[in-house]
Amino acid sequence: MDSQTTEGATTAMNDPTPFDAIMLKTVYSIIGLLGIVGNSLVIYLVVKVPSLRSVTNVLICNQALIDLTSSIFFVCFYLVPEPPLPESTAAASVLCKLWLSGWPLWGFSVSSTVNLVLLTLERYFAIMHPIKYRYRFSMRRAKFLAIIPWFVGPLHELGWALVQTVDSEGQCVPLWPSVILQCVLGVVFFTGHYMLPVTLMVYVYTKIILKLRSDWRSSTTSPSRDAHAPNNNAPALNDPQSSEYNSDRRNTTDCAPNSPVPRRRHFSLLASKSVLRTLLIVSASYIVCWGPNEIIYLLFNLGVPVEFGGLYHNLSVIFVLCNMCLNPIVYAFHYEELKRALRTTLPTCEMNGKLRMSCCSECCKKSKTYEVEGSEQQLATVTLQDGAITRL
Repeated sequence: MDSQTTEGATTAMNDPTPFDAIMLKTVYSIIGLLGIVGNSLVIYLVVKVPSLRSVTNVLICNQALIDLTSSIFFVCFYLVPEPPLPESTAAASVLCKLWLSGWPLWGFSVSSTVNLVLLTLERYFAIMHPIKYRYRFSMRRAKFLAIIPWFVGPLHELGWALVQTVDSEGQCVPLWPSVILQCVLGVVFFTGHYMLPVTLMVYVYTKIILKLRSDWRSSTTSPSRDAHAPNNNAPALNDPQSSEYNSDRRNTTDCAPNSPVPRRRHFSLLASKSVLRTLLIVSASYIVCWGPNEIIYLLFNLGVPVEFGGLYHNLSVIFVLCNMCLNPIVYAFHYEELKRALRTTLPTCEMNGKLRMSCCSECCKKSKTYEVEGSEQQLATVTLQDGAITRL
């Protein structure tokens, strides 16, 4: 075991056994592959399918793009051999600070957190302040918001890069100017990257859930009142910009005599719950995946001896890296809108677990007759328009 001493803390570095090294490489390869393939698929669907072009999906696509970038850097850091330090002192210092420190990987990991916070706030305004959301959130502003995480993340981790230095043994190690500065910045990093986002997400989603429960009860218990009175407190997914609203609108007849407004509001709440459930799971996975690693580095910066390369540290790193590839899996299982887009884009797919079809994406634009599996063999007409499914 090698010992590495920096001003403020002593860390023990464990050299993994050959078996452990092979296992780690295998796990890292799986994580990297899932991150690249899964996030690439999400980006492709949002760009390819017109019905997915909404403010929420712009930020979801941006989340996938950031996680894809992190996955690529992850493969470069953990699966590609580390480049040797050049003989030039200046060049060695630059390589140490900007690459060997892991600054790009951890910087874009923070960018992923910032984008997740933006998604949380976007849902908050959409549901809690629907009228303001309708007029103030546009695709143009969504694209502007999507740029912010790309700068905030690397800037947040710049302090970690700047304290890296090449020691007398030719190793790239962190060297803090003082113990006090290390403790202060350690608390700042932990608070800014973990405590504030977690606190914000817990508070915001609690408010949103309470609001949706109230709207859901009113939509199911007061149909006669809703049929004749406008609902200004309905989720912003009711506005024409929202792809969730457009998808449900195609399945609802506005001119029907039997109270169309409650029906539309009911479907809007269902769509809102689908997006909310998806983002809740994404936020929960962030809290679970990042917690152990954040605690380790907080203790390290406070001067507590930490065993880097040990079992707990390796597991915490794996958890952090799993966060890059979990989001596409969550979208695939819980985000109904993305699931519909996936079904209409892939050549062979299954709809709702029962309705099976085999067609190319071009063929899916027309109405066709399919066989539905059930207690009795029946025929159903399925109309597919831009990802919307209507069964007659």
